Formats: sequence, C-alpha cells, structure tokens
Amino acid sequence: MGENDLKKLILSGVFIGLSFIGSLIKLAGTVALDSLPAYLSAIVLGPFWGGLVGFIGHIFTSLTSGFPLTLPMHLFISIIMFIILYIFALVYKKSCYLAILIGILLNGPIAASLTTYIFVNLVESTLTMIQFFSVIIIPLTLASAVNIILANIIGRIITKKYNIIFW
Repeated sequence: MGENDLKKLILSGVFIGLSFIGSLIKLAGTVALDSLPAYLSAIVLGPFWGGLVGFIGHIFTSLTSGFPLTLPMHLFISIIMFIILYIFALVYKKSCYLAILIGILLNGPIAASLTTYIFVNLVESTLTMIQFFSVIIIPLTLASAVNIILANIIGRIITKKYNIIFW
C-alpha cells in the first residue's frame, strides 16, 4: 500500500466518522446531513472513496432512524448513494457547478422516484406512490442541496488551503 493509498484510507475513516455525526443531525424526519462528508470525500478522495463514505453514511442514518423503509430498501438506497457519489466525483473533476446540479437531481427527485416506485410496488405499503413521493421528495431534494453545496464550499477551501486532492 502506497503513501497516497494510506492517506485515502485514513481520510475515508475520518469522513465516515463525520458521516455518522451528520446522520444524527436530522433536517426533516429521517433526512440528515450524513452525505455532506461523502460529497466532500468524493471531491478530495475521488469516486470510489466518496461512494463508499456515502454508502456507509446512509446505513448510519438508517440505523439511527430505525430502518423505516426496511433494511433491504436501505441497502438498496446505499447502493444508489454509492453510484450517485461516484458520478458526482467524475463530473466534479470537469465542472463543479454541473456536478452540484447533477448531484442534487440524482440524490433528490431521481433517487426518490426510483426508491418510491420500488418501495410502493415491491414492499407492502399503505402509502400510495404520490403520498410517499410528496413526503420524501421535497425534504430530500433540499437536504441534498444543503449537503452538496456545503461540501463544495468546504472542499474548495480545503483543497486550496491544504492542496489535498488525492486523485
């Protein structure tokens, strides 16, 4: 393991710890600040590590909320988070503003729509798709915007001051 790999591993552990703390800061219902460290790690460490922190961060938020959508659904959402953060990091390398927009859209309305469809159709639920969608889409999109924009601001400050982009 090279020095750069060791730094990525250590920093990812720090970001995972911050993600757990963020999972305790609920914005609306179960929506929390767990993904801010994940987006920040995607900026600093790259797609894989950002995705990994996002995956684990969502598990923490679900755990601290009692897995309200069932464990299998939250594992599915964690996989979606990994993919979203992977894409975010790749796009961020080319354009931070485009990455912010794509991240908000993917993590907000698109992920919520996919999750809603699967939850309502595959899991026994008394909620209709429209009810579930309306309860989750607005808070999730707003929380995504807060997480991503703050990660971008912090990421710009950290990377300029300490020159710590590892990918």
